[in-house]
Amino acid sequence: MNRWFFWVLAPVFLATAFGLPLITDPPTTIGRIVLYAFSATLIFATLGLAAPRRFEWSLRLVALAVLSAYLAFAATEIAAWWNGKPAGIGAERSGTNLFNALKGLIVFGLPSLYFLLRGWSGTDVDVLIADDAEREDDE
Repeated sequence: MNRWFFWVLAPVFLATAFGLPLITDPPTTIGRIVLYAFSATLIFATLGLAAPRRFEWSLRLVALAVLSAYLAFAATEIAAWWNGKPAGIGAERSGTNLFNALKGLIVFGLPSLYFLLRGWSGTDVDVLIADDAEREDDE
């Protein structure tokens, strides 16, 4: 792995992971669970970037967190659509709707599932965890 990614991303990930719980206090239990799960995911991502082969399990936990988040998003939007909320086709890109939830599940959730099962995603993100020797072979 190119160490540049680690040295650029690790300080941001760790500052966010440890700082966010100090500056916010979600009013609900679910909000606190989401906050601490997000912080833990950032810590696992940092650990995985530090030594991708040694801490592959931590990268798989990050993939599980991403997949879980998009599955939960899609499930809540399916329930809302079932109860009469518009699907959101043609709506704003930043809106929370079923169309955006399904797009996110396809774009982020499926590569996360693939990484979770295989250890690589098949996308350009794999360069983050590739060994330097592997990258030199590709060039």
